[in-house]
Amino acid sequence: MQTQKPNLDVIDRFTDDYKFLSNFYVGEPIIYKTQLFASAEHLYMSLKTDDPQEAAWVASAPTPGEAKRRGQEVTLKSGWDTTGKRVLAMRVTVGQKFLQDRQLQKKLLATGDTPLVEGNHWHDNFWGKCTCGGPDCEGRGMNILGLILEELRADLRKWS
Repeated sequence: MQTQKPNLDVIDRFTDDYKFLSNFYVGEPIIYKTQLFASAEHLYMSLKTDDPQEAAWVASAPTPGEAKRRGQEVTLKSGWDTTGKRVLAMRVTVGQKFLQDRQLQKKLLATGDTPLVEGNHWHDNFWGKCTCGGPDCEGRGMNILGLILEELRADLRKWS
């Protein structure tokens, strides 16, 4: 399948035409282990805990923003921040989101080889790259979410 590369050096914000790349994007519900999730944010935040009641509380949030807020209050899985569990959970989340929605796959493939950077102003230098201009953020973004999306895009190309 041939894809067109956008006329960009980098996609550095998951907004506007690229909102679909954001975990806050609300499109088709995501099905994971027979449960419906309104957004990738709902799914990811639910995966942070082993407590079924807490996970259900996060999943029932009315918006992705509320799911994120609730996810910050759950009992984290053991080793969540230190063992790579959070990165694995994000890979699962992003994979489920794009593999279940053919239109989102096409949109992701249409980004060509353009680097995907989850630019933000809320100091998230793990999943993205903060562009607030402050000295603590300058040049520090690891952009793990962007890299996961690029990896999935490359895999989708192989499978197409």
